Amino acid sequence: MKCDYAGICGGCSEIKNPYKEQLERKLEKMKVSFNENEVLLPLKIGVSSFAEGRVRDRVDLSMRRIEDDVRLGLFDVHRNEIVDIYACPQMSESLEAWFLEFRKDLPPVDLASIRLRVSPNGMRGVWLDLPNISVKELLEEGAWLDRLVQKADAVEIGQRRKRLIKKDGTWKLGEPKAEQWFETYLADGIDLKAFPLKVQIGGFSQPGFLANKSMIQTVIGFLKDLNIQCALELCAGSGNLSFAISSLGIEVFSTELDKAAIENAKQSLENSGAKLKVKFEKLNAHKNSEQLKIALKGKQLLVVDPPRSGLKDSLTALEELPQDNLPEYILYVSCFLESLVEDNKRLKSLGYDINKLHLLDQFPHSRHAEYILLLKRI
Repeated sequence: MKCDYAGICGGCSEIKNPYKEQLERKLEKMKVSFNENEVLLPLKIGVSSFAEGRVRDRVDLSMRRIEDDVRLGLFDVHRNEIVDIYACPQMSESLEAWFLEFRKDLPPVDLASIRLRVSPNGMRGVWLDLPNISVKELLEEGAWLDRLVQKADAVEIGQRRKRLIKKDGTWKLGEPKAEQWFETYLADGIDLKAFPLKVQIGGFSQPGFLANKSMIQTVIGFLKDLNIQCALELCAGSGNLSFAISSLGIEVFSTELDKAAIENAKQSLENSGAKLKVKFEKLNAHKNSEQLKIALKGKQLLVVDPPRSGLKDSLTALEELPQDNLPEYILYVSCFLESLVEDNKRLKSLGYDINKLHLLDQFPHSRHAEYILLLKRI
């Protein structure tokens, strides 16, 4: 994959190395990490690779303005300076087109974190994470926002991701609003069927549609032949895994700490009209161990896609359960190898072995990857 910023931009720190070697190193690092913690891996490990790039449909950028020096891009390999980029082979073609259009007229502020998104149906969105004083100045000045909304289908501003609206001729911040910026997939015979997901521009989702489809395909392949009636999901987000698993005929109780994500998932289900057995509830799995123990009762499958810190205290609830109450299977999705290995070391002590493992290289030319595991209790 050719890139004009190879060896300079920190987004793809490994891009100068042959992709085959990159993938081999990721697999070897994963194997060594598990082996050092005495966790056995299956003999066969699946791999999805995206060496050609074009896998991102959202991107998070940094902007800095010092007099006439204006930069928009990613930090360099040393994390010292922003690399001002004009193209990125990791962006999908539609995202790169939106990026190039956006950077023709950058916001008149000194510092900004900027997320650009494209939706499956081609909408363009931007989230501007700015200091409060910069937000105030943009709203009062108005002219740049007038130009922005000619290009963007939706704009969110600030840490609370307020929606930009115009009222009585003046720009203001309204309540956050979720739209169909992402999609998951349902099992449909031997095929997959797209299922629209409501999220905010600044909300969490996987980085791109192509790799996410591969993830869902792997998850469905892991679970489709198992005799599972009921599952509990932790850290469900806006339902990316929830709907896919439910499409297999499994009753899914999905829990999440973020109230907005729960409401988004409920809206996605309601708008779809699909008859899926999935229920969304708020639960802090790290702190409410007693509620978690109750929720685990009668579940054959536990589904987790935790933050980088891993499961932490959620595992304590499992360790305190009677052996007969533990789920037979655990589906574990993670993008952070260190916490994944630590959690699996504790799960091994509860009798769980890794039955299936898939490395999803949705961050090609970087040191990161996504890991999808199916654990079975022996």
